[in-house]
Amino acid sequence: MIEVRQDGTVWRIAKNVKGRIVPQQPVRAECRLKSGYLGVAVRFGGRQYLVLAHRLIWTVLVGQIPPGLDINHRDGVKANNTPENLETVTRGENHRHAYKLGLKKPALAPVVQSLSQQAKALRMEGKTYQQIATALGVSQTTAYRAVTA
Repeated sequence: MIEVRQDGTVWRIAKNVKGRIVPQQPVRAECRLKSGYLGVAVRFGGRQYLVLAHRLIWTVLVGQIPPGLDINHRDGVKANNTPENLETVTRGENHRHAYKLGLKKPALAPVVQSLSQQAKALRMEGKTYQQIATALGVSQTTAYRAVTA
């Protein structure tokens, strides 16, 4: 059994021992995932599921997440699940917010990625961006992006 508190934390308050619920000293139930988010392992219908803590907290403290919306961390800190820090947004708004805070960087165009190593080597030789662009057959802007990638 878990308890979601008003401060946005999740606590394990009891465990199932041979079909009986046994109270225990409360311990934090969240674990940090590779993505930086907090997750909570919950059992339902005899199966264990990993639930994102911010989605669980929103659902318990605020209500159901409207279809098509994401839960966004206003301050960009994925472990700060206080209700005041969470908001519902569209997927696009969520991505724009992440770019604005510097949490996400736009993906480099495949051509820039493929030329990056060559462009950097030419720059190390002292070539200008125009010379790099001419050598690689791309625009000066693409040459700059390849060097700084």
